[in-house]
Amino acid sequence: MVVWRWAAAALPSLTTLPDRKAFGILQAAHSSFQDNFDFPCSSTFRNNLSPLTEADKSAPGEAYLDTSRPAATNALTLDINCIVRFFDIKPLLRPTHPFFRDKQGFIEDYAAYKTDPDSEHFLLYPRCRYEHRNNPYRRYRLSRSHTGRTFNKLIALKEACHLGNLKLINLDLTLAKELSQWLGQQPGGRDMAWRLFNRWLDNCLAKLMPQDSTMALWAVLHFWSTKNPLEYHFHFHICLLNYLAVPAFDDPENGQTYELVERPFPINEEKKRTPFTKAQLAELRAGSRRIQANFAYRHRIDAPSLAEDQEADLYVAYLNFNKPDDTPRIINRLKYMTRPPIVDYARVSNKKPHYPDPTELIAKYTTQMRTFGYARRLKDLIGEAADSEICKLSPLTGKKMEYIGRLTREEALYHAGGGAGRLDFIKGKPIFGELTERELAWLREVDYLEYPNPGWYKAHRDDPDALLALRAPP
Repeated sequence: MVVWRWAAAALPSLTTLPDRKAFGILQAAHSSFQDNFDFPCSSTFRNNLSPLTEADKSAPGEAYLDTSRPAATNALTLDINCIVRFFDIKPLLRPTHPFFRDKQGFIEDYAAYKTDPDSEHFLLYPRCRYEHRNNPYRRYRLSRSHTGRTFNKLIALKEACHLGNLKLINLDLTLAKELSQWLGQQPGGRDMAWRLFNRWLDNCLAKLMPQDSTMALWAVLHFWSTKNPLEYHFHFHICLLNYLAVPAFDDPENGQTYELVERPFPINEEKKRTPFTKAQLAELRAGSRRIQANFAYRHRIDAPSLAEDQEADLYVAYLNFNKPDDTPRIINRLKYMTRPPIVDYARVSNKKPHYPDPTELIAKYTTQMRTFGYARRLKDLIGEAADSEICKLSPLTGKKMEYIGRLTREEALYHAGGGAGRLDFIKGKPIFGELTERELAWLREVDYLEYPNPGWYKAHRDDPDALLALRAPP
């Protein structure tokens, strides 16, 4: 059990809005290139790659192709160099809707990491250049870089405070369709939605916790529909820890002292331990419906769905930090929460060439995560991470990875024996696969080093034959 002191007024109220801090973007340091290799390689990468000979070299622009494609697997081992989230790169780096005509991206090279010290293969993260700051893949990468810090803090909290049974409870709270449409048309609609959430948090969720306890909670607001981003669909994604801060004793000199204690999951009506019993879930849903109905009445919103005797939409699940299979799911959950709406718009509009252009709000909105309770005081518990301790975490295990260096496309293919794989995630579950000939050709098409100069692509963007033609390296 961990005990610490805060000033009496230091523990934030549950609905206090968080400070808006700009997160920095961590960039891997560049390694110097060596002259004794035919392909330029970093000094760290040199230890893992033998020099090329004349017999090994390919024709300029030639791709290493393998038309066979093994079935996808979810084994947490690497048997080939894998590009992380390849199926996210393709639709977002080069979206096809006319709105993104001048917002295309290129892959300059790849940052290689080892997730297992004993493995010879790497995870590859594309390092890109963009024609416009609103390129969907750029916005996607920025949003995901923020959540790595949150996951790192949770792991540090688990270790520093010896939280042996730490769990992450996921809740999705959806507002009524009529309220979503009305809020979307109001200048301060998102602020009003957050006030509705705060009422539900204080009057419904907090009442299910022990008296005088404080939760740790993270929440984001999505105002758009994933399937149709131009349609208003207000809903909240919430993460809640199963440990509460409770007063231990009051020190007149040092202020109130708190301790973290576990909130055991209750046994529900089916004799299973779950975050909430069915009766508690019904109370949470009924409370949300009641708050929304009162809001609709005050603002004279015609909301037939709230007049009916039915519960509000609330989804609940949980993930365990002690289960290796849940680690990628926790990371995926945090990153899914903070994605911007332009990402969903790009995915949908790729399949619909005549889809309307996005609104200014969809194009520029950045999803910000708000913290509540003692989640705002994590630095008091875990301290400030030293710069030397900041590094990229494995999407498979959540552990720190070893940075190898920056590789060009052909270096990565040569090191893997001419092939390349992909690592994607479906609902947080890792899926491995091998890239097809068509996918390898696409990687060559978006390779920044394949173009004579930055203006060449703009002049030939509508000529597929020119884009795929073999060219000598610049």
